[in-house]
Amino acid sequence: MSGYLSVFTAPLFVVAIVSTILILKDYRYYNFPTKMFARPEISISIVIIAMVLVIGVVGTLILGNQFSPKITNIPRALYYTGEVVTTLGFGDILPTTRTSQIFSIVMSMLGIGSFFGAVTVIVGPLIYERGRRVVRVIQRMEGKLMNGYVLFVDFSPLFEPLLTNLIQQDELIIVALDDKSKESRISEKKVFVESEGSMERILSNLDLTKSKKIVLGSEDDGKNIMNALYISTKYPGEEMRAKIIAIANLPSNYERIVPLVGNVINPAKLIAEYSKSLF
Repeated sequence: MSGYLSVFTAPLFVVAIVSTILILKDYRYYNFPTKMFARPEISISIVIIAMVLVIGVVGTLILGNQFSPKITNIPRALYYTGEVVTTLGFGDILPTTRTSQIFSIVMSMLGIGSFFGAVTVIVGPLIYERGRRVVRVIQRMEGKLMNGYVLFVDFSPLFEPLLTNLIQQDELIIVALDDKSKESRISEKKVFVESEGSMERILSNLDLTKSKKIVLGSEDDGKNIMNALYISTKYPGEEMRAKIIAIANLPSNYERIVPLVGNVINPAKLIAEYSKSLF
């Protein structure tokens, strides 16, 4: 029997060890273990798991003579409890009376419901974080392959007509946002939206040399200047600078932006020129 069990338990043991190593290797990416108890659902889940195990061990010891072979010590009781609540059921320990059978069924139901639910609450965030990292890697790979796109680095309502016009021309458009609340402005438009992480991380996921135009469209001139400096530092040269279009929301910032980009949209100047025809 021991050889039979080892065939099934050995792979599980290996998987458990590998999973533990991966979690410990990337512990800095998780709120674990230093902030584990900061979330109340984590604490509650741990209490539930402990209660299920305690009930199982105590109940198994009390009914120890009603199993075959008999259970007379805590390690054996813990082993049988784990076997039942995880629904593995190796069959090496059998309940021989109606009472022990009902007890085993109840413990199995507790395991399916509360035990596995509690474990999911604890393990779920770890799997989710690792999944996010995998998705970011895939996005980075996809971003490097994109070609001939128009990139909006942040987005101002002033660029709404331009965005609509580009969509009508079937241009490939990427909008990079450092604030997810801005997604509602363009959620229904046919564009790719990147809003995970900082602006530098989003830009690093793209090969900007393959872009057709880069529009620095923040309502904050300071952000436009910082983004222009980042791009010029990572992609030095006149060819890249010529691709960049920026908006100068305040006339006083116009001269600061001009040396960093190919073209500057100055709303104040446009208003002044248009208003000449009105008076």
